[in-house]
Amino acid sequence: MKQLARTLLLTCTVLALAYGCSGTGFSTMSREDARKQYSSNNEVLGFLNIADEAEQFCKTEYGIATKPDILRFLSGSGEALFWKLTSVKPMSLEPVTTLVFSKKEAALAKKTALEQEGKEVFITPYNPLAVNGKPAPLMETWVSWPYERKVERVMQVLMYQFVSKTLKRKDSEPLARFLAEKATEEFLRKKLNPASPILARYISEQRDARTFAVLFPDFTERVRNVYQNKDPSLTPEAIQKTRTMLLTAWLADYRLKYADRFLTNNYVQFGNPIPNDAEIAAWEDDFAQWKTYNTAFMKANETLAAYLATLK
Repeated sequence: MKQLARTLLLTCTVLALAYGCSGTGFSTMSREDARKQYSSNNEVLGFLNIADEAEQFCKTEYGIATKPDILRFLSGSGEALFWKLTSVKPMSLEPVTTLVFSKKEAALAKKTALEQEGKEVFITPYNPLAVNGKPAPLMETWVSWPYERKVERVMQVLMYQFVSKTLKRKDSEPLARFLAEKATEEFLRKKLNPASPILARYISEQRDARTFAVLFPDFTERVRNVYQNKDPSLTPEAIQKTRTMLLTAWLADYRLKYADRFLTNNYVQFGNPIPNDAEIAAWEDDFAQWKTYNTAFMKANETLAAYLATLK
């Protein structure tokens, strides 16, 4: 918990320094202006239409009315809103250093500097649901995302605003992600149909991610045990060989027992190559509170409108 608190504080500090306290700091435009600027770009127009439809869906189905122009558009070729860098000492999962950068180039430069100090480093895209309390914008490059993921992202931003501003929950981010998942499923059922392969893919990917979240701590624990209980007579090379052997065995067992969980999403590639310690330390469980939320959701007859009524 102390490590999590430190990371969150550092993240908030970096965001505040990078973007100030008034607005997101991004040069965004309204959806109306984006439609004018990208009038001949069908991909962008399609993304904007998804935002409109999702916003209207939340208002009609759940009574969630958002302020005008809450969803804004960010043009450009950036892959992510921010970049998160995680570093650890060699053969250690802690302490963890976490930094957030607004530019990938800056993150890569810091990565090089830390690696020259002997640290292991991992960089990953970071797309928070809000920046300095303002709704995170929709990035132009996200038009290439699968349809259901674009719907989900819009739902996440909308639900985060509802949970944080209206309900004022301390667990705004995990709850917003849960609500967005259920809203995305209901949206796809009504927009497409219950037998849609897009809906089936989305549900399968979410299931796979939760399965992985349950099993990943065991993967981490194997690495931690190697380092905490290492034979003093072993060389660093021998320790790394033991680490590789244990993780290879874990991956083989996972693929054998959960073969169907490696077919629908990016976890099919997990372990190729085996992640370094910084990547393992950077992993975060987005589903830690999912079971609690889902139990209450099931009591509400698995209907999001009914579940939301219990939260108000």
